[in-house]
Amino acid sequence: MKLVSQRFVWHGLKKLVKRWSQECLACQRSKIQTHVHSPVLNIPVPSRRFSHLHIDLVGPLPPSEGFTHLLTIIDRTSRWPEVIPLSGTSSTDCAKALIRNWISRFGVPLDITSDRGTQFTSTLWGEIANQLGVQLHRTTASHPQSNGLVERSHRTLKAALKARLQGPNWADELPWILLGLRTAPKEDIGSSAAEIVYGTPLTVPGEFIDPSAKCVPSGIARDSCHTNIKNLSPLPTVHHNLSAQSYLPKSLCNSKFVFIRHGGHRGPLQRPYDGPFQVIAPGDKTFRIMVGDREEVISVDRLKPAHVDLTSPVPVAQPPRRGRPPLQPAQSEPQETPEPEDTSSRPQARSTHSRWAVCLPPRFQ
Repeated sequence: MKLVSQRFVWHGLKKLVKRWSQECLACQRSKIQTHVHSPVLNIPVPSRRFSHLHIDLVGPLPPSEGFTHLLTIIDRTSRWPEVIPLSGTSSTDCAKALIRNWISRFGVPLDITSDRGTQFTSTLWGEIANQLGVQLHRTTASHPQSNGLVERSHRTLKAALKARLQGPNWADELPWILLGLRTAPKEDIGSSAAEIVYGTPLTVPGEFIDPSAKCVPSGIARDSCHTNIKNLSPLPTVHHNLSAQSYLPKSLCNSKFVFIRHGGHRGPLQRPYDGPFQVIAPGDKTFRIMVGDREEVISVDRLKPAHVDLTSPVPVAQPPRRGRPPLQPAQSEPQETPEPEDTSSRPQARSTHSRWAVCLPPRFQ
């Protein structure tokens, strides 16, 4: 601004220069100012146990007894964790694991929250959910905070595997890790997941006091167990990152075009934002945006308002490429044909009857 004002003068110079600099698309894609951080939205915890599940996949892991992945499931009310080893990650494998290891014991849930993995967006997964009457909830892309209950548990699970693992066979250590996770008291709910599910703590190895030493009539024990389960009220989940101040630009709600922050790993010279893309419908936590030829739901935390000149056609960006980049065929360089060597002047190699080569000193060659 100072350089322009020292050399030129016209009416509205400051306003025009500011608008011109803000509408630079290359600068908006490349520069990072302050990321949008919307206020935390509290999702209500259902009072009925096993009615709302959070599900995700972990892996690939080093092969152990033929397993390479883990299917993690957590009940939102009781915080009961279930970790199922898998040898494949197809939608069929995940559906079978859910039915055999969870639904057969705890019944059919009402809601399931997952990410947008191909296993949870397939036609088979949707048909099974429709037949069972399950409502599927998918998080937005590149926003694991939406499924934070199960995503945060992966850190604890991996840390426990690293601590107990003495060899490559992690499948043998997994049952003991699950026992510890289920019996560990949780500060936010004031008890362990096992107490909420069974009404009584589980017996762990090395207890000093034998629980069976105290004789209690079966009727009293049954009534006490029922009373403990009824008195357990669901508690909301705890947000551990409330210190981060929320930031929501005023211009974002009224923007016709936005930039989308690139999720995942990016190269050192790759621009952090893609866009601009047209906004279809804004919202408090998500925007519906036209990305290429399809409509997508994007979290507000990944958006940035785009300053564009609406009086002229806006160059809409192409959607970012997903997956691995295509392999570029190596350009074959013309190779020079080596000239045949003149072997007439070279001395003939001599060998003995047993075909040992005779190497003469240089002075005799």
